[in-house]
Amino acid sequence: MARLMKRCSGRFFAVLAAAACAVLAFEYVGEDASGEASGAVREFIFAGGGTTNRLRGTEADIAAVRALYSEEAAAAMAEPRFPHVAPPPMRDGLNPLAALAVFDSDALLYYAFSSNLVNGVVLDETTNCWDGVATGCSWLQTGRFNGGALEFFGNSSEVNAGTGLDFPSWSQYSVSLWFLHDGGGDMGPQYGHKMLDKTSFCHDWHLALMPTGDTAGGIGLSMYEGGVHLGIGDASCDYMDGEWHHVAVVRDGSHGEFWVDGELVVETNAMFSVYSASALCVGNSYSGDSYQRKGWSGVIDEVRVFDRPLATNEVVSLYQEGTMSPVAMMDWDGDGMPNGWEIENDLDPTDPSDAITDADGDGMSNLDEYISGTDPLDPDTDGDGLSDYAEVALGT
Repeated sequence: MARLMKRCSGRFFAVLAAAACAVLAFEYVGEDASGEASGAVREFIFAGGGTTNRLRGTEADIAAVRALYSEEAAAAMAEPRFPHVAPPPMRDGLNPLAALAVFDSDALLYYAFSSNLVNGVVLDETTNCWDGVATGCSWLQTGRFNGGALEFFGNSSEVNAGTGLDFPSWSQYSVSLWFLHDGGGDMGPQYGHKMLDKTSFCHDWHLALMPTGDTAGGIGLSMYEGGVHLGIGDASCDYMDGEWHHVAVVRDGSHGEFWVDGELVVETNAMFSVYSASALCVGNSYSGDSYQRKGWSGVIDEVRVFDRPLATNEVVSLYQEGTMSPVAMMDWDGDGMPNGWEIENDLDPTDPSDAITDADGDGMSNLDEYISGTDPLDPDTDGDGLSDYAEVALGT
């Protein structure tokens, strides 16, 4: 991603240089950013066209976006290069910036941890009022996006989100969060350091990191109901590395997906419902089993719960929210492909006609390659001898 950002910086801002300085207001979210190091990642709100979109990026990014939405630039909005005062929904909601704007209102629960705790209350950023109560946690001013995060200190830390949000029993749901494990915590016999949990005795649903044993440092989802157990996850990496990572779980009936850092790690067709009477817990568990009650050691941020299965591009957008600049996530030419993806794949973010061209000659347009998550410059992305076009047509 560093290569992408470098290329974006050189080209995007040159294109924007013709636009005049800002007149449309941006405002800080949370603490005033004055005095912070130049280039620090910050969170801004852009209001326009009847929508509110969260933009995150460096000062240079925000300056570029500010210029893009100046009065002078707005006068040129009829030009393909400046189509979005407020990014409209693209085909299947594929514009990542527009998708992220929807996420904030579409989620059933959203803990952004954007402000300090008052009497231990963690505010739900949606209108559903699933506020949590934090115990033994510390609010950090700088989170995954410099908008705040919550630090956990092992077994003594937790956030109680109440019993009402019983999504493990639903046939469709998605959860998404960012985590950083500091390498500490309880190393005794256990079922993992909990990120998100809704477990009562013999009714288990928990997203956790295993700190010891053969899968030490691995993360996964564990479910148990009626004598049936399912575990999916990734034990190929050590996530006790002190770095930020994104994880998402998607359920659509029996189909389940486990995502890490924007990559689909594992799929299953064995998902089932879990019926737990316990409260939903961030960073710990309320199970009666002491092996379950092992708290998170590190930081958690941007916790979201949805009552539907997220599409592939939506999961990727949630991950890219933390890795791509706002400018890279925009879609200047309105062709359904974000700027950053176009530049990374040698396309032109100011030319909408390249959406229907076929750069690698495999029978799929560049837009279809973006939608399918295939490489527009390689006719056989996975190298199995079957073209991308054939695989998409066959659903393999």
